[in-house]
Amino acid sequence: MLVLLFFMGIQVYWFYFDHGFLVEAGITTIGAPNLNVLYSTAGRLLAMVVATLFVMITQKPHGYLVALLMSILREGQEMIIDLL
Repeated sequence: MLVLLFFMGIQVYWFYFDHGFLVEAGITTIGAPNLNVLYSTAGRLLAMVVATLFVMITQKPHGYLVALLMSILREGQEMIIDLL
């Protein structure tokens, strides 16, 4: 869970603050529609970071399952639905 939190935190930083890294990776950041996609992705990631931190603090087993399921669904949306 901690590794997942670390990677999501890095991605939030890239999408909000380090657009140069995204340009080097081949992601277009010019124009309002592209920035809208970047910031909405960063917002989803930030919400997942907060939810994961909450689950880690409360230490409830059902919370881990919910956080994992939310992460899987978010990744599926980014890989499949966002491309359509």
